[in-house]
Amino acid sequence: MRSLCLSLAYVLFSTPIAFSDARINTIFIVNSYTGDFVWTKNINENFIKKLSAAGWTENTHYKLVKRDLDAFKNHNLNSLEKISSKILNEIRKTKPDIIVTTDDDALINVGLKINDTPVVFNGIHAIADYLPGGKHSGRINSLGKPGQNITGVYQVDHINETFKLLKMIKPSVQKVAILVDTTTSGKATLAGFQKEIKNLSIQVSDTLVSDSFKVWKRKIKEWQNKTDAILYMQGNGVRDEGGRLMKVQEIIRYIADHSKLPDMATWEQPVEYGILLSAGVSPDYQGFYTAEKVLSILKDKAKPGEILINVPLSGQPMVNIARAKKLNLFIPQELMNILVENGKIYR
Repeated sequence: MRSLCLSLAYVLFSTPIAFSDARINTIFIVNSYTGDFVWTKNINENFIKKLSAAGWTENTHYKLVKRDLDAFKNHNLNSLEKISSKILNEIRKTKPDIIVTTDDDALINVGLKINDTPVVFNGIHAIADYLPGGKHSGRINSLGKPGQNITGVYQVDHINETFKLLKMIKPSVQKVAILVDTTTSGKATLAGFQKEIKNLSIQVSDTLVSDSFKVWKRKIKEWQNKTDAILYMQGNGVRDEGGRLMKVQEIIRYIADHSKLPDMATWEQPVEYGILLSAGVSPDYQGFYTAEKVLSILKDKAKPGEILINVPLSGQPMVNIARAKKLNLFIPQELMNILVENGKIYR
């Protein structure tokens, strides 16, 4: 009996327990804005959803650390450098297994400054800026094989697709006026648009680049008899006369209440809030493919530099029916079929 007990004790203490070697990976997320900003929130929610679908659960397979640059608020260079430096110091001390950056500011101010940890970005507008010859070059060699420790998901705005959607509803539209703020993402979106303008079936009647809501209101009023449509490119850095950072919903509500022109956006949430349409980017796509790359690196031990950068080949059509009714615009059946099969309808 004593011999049996000793044998059992030997087996118990000498045999490795399977879960004792299991290691929880640390995923360090750096948001350009804040975690509750709807675009960022939706990306991160879809990121976690994809991890869960792959069998990865928080606190079992990974733990999340989230930090925000809050770049809309910390708009000037000194503020961004100060908070970025604090986050970089935390990363160097805690040594996470992987870093995820959302949108341009987080990649520029944090991701590109990390050399010894895998970095997966999403929400990047002007990808050419990060490729050889671009102003942020040196870390990404190509889309197909980025090299070094970085890969990610490019954000394509699909403005030409958006304009074609509008032409399906109102064929007479030829000229468009553009509204955009001076944030990093706003300027990058505009720069990408300007590079592609020769390939687009769009005539730009005017472009407003400003963070002043007072100026935005004046221009929107002025454009009513001077252009055919308005393209809301981005307004996340817009402030009222008291210096308060405005919510996207407030800006969209003003446009819907004071403009009789059909309007477009480069991303999903403005359509949800009241802009007429978009064939732009979806946060679902950004979050899904970010998680796919993180899993490849952490689970399958793939090298970031050998994982291609995702480039969405087409946008997702979406229309706000309430806005169409207010503008007395008819949605043709062909477009409704597209929306039902592959798009989104907001009411």
